[in-house]
Amino acid sequence: MISFRVPELNILSLVMVSSPPEAVDTPESSALAILYLDHRQSLQLLLRDLNISEYELSPSPSLMLTPTAISSKAFETSYISENPPILINVPPLTLPNSEATDGKSSFNGGLLIVGGKKLLLFEFTSREFQRKHHKKLRKQDVKKSANGKDKAKAEIEDKESSKTRIKPTASVAWPWGEVTAYVLCLSDDTNCELDLHLSNRCCQANKEGTRYFIGDAYGRLAILSLDSLYDQGLILMPLG
Repeated sequence: MISFRVPELNILSLVMVSSPPEAVDTPESSALAILYLDHRQSLQLLLRDLNISEYELSPSPSLMLTPTAISSKAFETSYISENPPILINVPPLTLPNSEATDGKSSFNGGLLIVGGKKLLLFEFTSREFQRKHHKKLRKQDVKKSANGKDKAKAEIEDKESSKTRIKPTASVAWPWGEVTAYVLCLSDDTNCELDLHLSNRCCQANKEGTRYFIGDAYGRLAILSLDSLYDQGLILMPLG
C-alpha cells in the first residue's frame, strides 16, 4: 500500500490524469487532479504531478493546468458537502473546427466538473507551455524544500495562486436536479445498462470520449457532447 500526503484538506473529488511522455522532459507522466474546499470555503481545482516510481507527489501544482478557484455561481458551497461535485478526465481529442486551416483542432485533454448548476470544462495546457515553464516550476520546488526567506516566499506565492480564477474552456447550464445517477455503458456502445449509484454519477458514452451520460435524482438522463466543442461549445441533449 502506497501512502501520499497532500496539503489540500476537505477533498471532494480525485481523478488520475496522464500527460504525453514528450510533454516535458521529466519522468512524471501522470498527475492527480484534486477538487477541494480551502479554508475560505472556496472551491479550488489543481493538479499535482505524480512520480509513481519514487512514490512522490510534486510540492508545486502541475503545469498541466493552472490552479483555479471555481465560481460559487456554478457550485453553491453550502450544498457541496451533501452533493459533492465530481471530476471527469477527458482524453486528448481531435475535433472539427470551422476556423482551422484543415478543419480540425487538437484538444489537449482536460477535466469536466459535474454536479453544480453548470457543467464546466477545463482544457490542459499545451506541451509548449509545459516545456517553457518547466524550469521555473523546479526552482519553485527547490525553494519549498529550503528554509528561511526562500521557503516563505514560495509559500506566499502559493497562497496568491489560490486566488486565481481562470475561465473554463466551455460550460453549459445543468437545468435539472442534483446529479446522482449514471449509465454504465459496456464495450459495445449500443449495449447500455441503467444503474443508480451515489458516487459514480456519469460515464463515458463512446470510446472516443466525446460524449458522456449524466443523470439526476429524478431519473432524467442527458448526453453531454464535446463533438462540436470549437464550433458550438458543450451541448447537452436530454433523453426521453
